[in-house]
Amino acid sequence: TVLQVAEAIGPGLAKAARAGGQPRRAQLLAAQVVATMPAGREVSARALYLLGEISSELGDDIAAGRTYFRQVIDRYPGTSWALKAREQVGE
Repeated sequence: TVLQVAEAIGPGLAKAARAGGQPRRAQLLAAQVVATMPAGREVSARALYLLGEISSELGDDIAAGRTYFRQVIDRYPGTSWALKAREQVGE
C-alpha cells in the first residue's frame, strides 16, 4: 500500500542523509515523518528515536535528545525503540 511505502521511505531517507554526513537534513526528514506521516507505531517511534540521536550528536541542546527519547518511551512504550530510548536516558 501507499502507507507501507511511505513508512519505509521516510525514516530510511533520514538515515541515509545521516550516514551521508548531512545530519541537519536527516533531522529535518525525521521531523517530517513525525509531524506529517500517518505512520504506524514502530515507524513513528523509530523517527522520534532518530531525532533524539541526531539532536544529541549535533549538541543542539543536551536536553533536546532526552526529550525525544522520553517521547518515544511515553508514546510508544511497547516498541523496541522504547527499550532503546530507555537505555539512552539511563532507565
